[in-house]
Amino acid sequence: MDSRDRVYNRFPQLQDKQSVYRKQFDDFVSQAQSDPDYAAVFESPRWPELIASEFASINPMQQAQPAPAPQVPH
Repeated sequence: MDSRDRVYNRFPQLQDKQSVYRKQFDDFVSQAQSDPDYAAVFESPRWPELIASEFASINPMQQAQPAPAPQVPH
Protein backbone atom coordinates (compact mmCIF):
# COMPACT_ATOMS: atom_id res chain seq x y z
CA MET A 1 0.00 0.00 0.00
CA ASP A 2 2.84 2.43 0.76
CA SER A 3 4.34 1.81 -2.66
CA ARG A 4 0.99 2.43 -4.34
CA ASP A 5 0.57 5.67 -2.40
CA ARG A 6 4.01 6.83 -3.52
CA VAL A 7 2.98 6.11 -7.12
CA TYR A 8 -0.16 8.22 -6.69
CA ASN A 9 1.88 11.04 -5.15
CA ARG A 10 4.38 10.93 -7.99
CA PHE A 11 1.82 10.41 -10.79
CA PRO A 12 -1.50 11.92 -9.65
CA GLN A 13 -3.17 11.03 -12.99
CA LEU A 14 -3.06 7.36 -12.02
CA GLN A 15 -5.47 7.95 -9.13
CA ASP A 16 -8.33 8.61 -11.57
CA LYS A 17 -9.55 5.19 -12.67
CA GLN A 18 -11.34 6.79 -15.63
CA SER A 19 -8.29 8.61 -17.01
CA VAL A 20 -6.61 7.48 -20.21
CA TYR A 21 -3.28 7.17 -18.38
CA ARG A 22 -4.79 4.92 -15.71
CA LYS A 23 -6.42 2.66 -18.29
CA GLN A 24 -3.14 2.42 -20.20
CA PHE A 25 -1.30 1.73 -16.96
CA ASP A 26 -3.74 -1.01 -15.97
CA ASP A 27 -3.23 -2.63 -19.39
CA PHE A 28 0.54 -2.34 -18.96
CA VAL A 29 0.35 -4.01 -15.54
CA SER A 30 -1.82 -6.83 -16.92
CA GLN A 31 0.63 -7.49 -19.74
CA ALA A 32 3.59 -7.39 -17.35
CA GLN A 33 1.90 -9.83 -14.96
CA SER A 34 1.60 -12.38 -17.76
CA ASP A 35 5.23 -11.89 -18.84
CA PRO A 36 7.62 -14.30 -17.06
CA ASP A 37 10.41 -11.72 -17.35
CA TYR A 38 8.52 -9.56 -14.83
CA ALA A 39 7.95 -12.31 -12.26
CA ALA A 40 10.75 -11.06 -9.99
CA VAL A 41 9.43 -7.50 -10.16
CA PHE A 42 6.02 -8.56 -8.84
CA GLU A 43 7.69 -10.38 -5.93
CA SER A 44 8.95 -7.05 -4.65
CA PRO A 45 6.75 -5.03 -2.28
CA ARG A 46 7.79 -1.98 -4.34
CA TRP A 47 6.42 -3.39 -7.60
CA PRO A 48 3.90 -0.56 -8.11
CA GLU A 49 6.71 2.00 -8.10
CA LEU A 50 8.91 -0.11 -10.35
CA ILE A 51 6.15 -0.73 -12.87
CA ALA A 52 4.95 2.89 -12.78
CA SER A 53 8.48 4.15 -13.43
CA GLU A 54 8.85 1.86 -16.41
CA PHE A 55 5.40 2.80 -17.69
CA ALA A 56 6.26 6.50 -17.34
CA SER A 57 9.48 6.02 -19.30
CA ILE A 58 7.42 4.59 -22.18
CA ASN A 59 4.35 6.82 -21.79
CA PRO A 60 5.48 10.18 -20.43
CA MET A 61 3.20 11.50 -17.71
CA GLN A 62 3.40 14.71 -15.80
CA GLN A 63 4.92 14.04 -12.42
CA ALA A 64 3.83 15.89 -9.33
CA GLN A 65 6.12 18.80 -8.64
CA PRO A 66 8.14 18.48 -5.46
CA ALA A 67 7.32 21.01 -2.79
CA PRO A 68 9.65 24.00 -2.98
CA ALA A 69 12.40 24.08 -0.40
CA PRO A 70 11.66 26.53 2.39
CA GLN A 71 13.47 29.82 1.99
CA VAL A 72 15.85 30.62 4.81
CA PRO A 73 16.17 34.34 5.50
CA HIS A 74 19.71 35.64 5.43
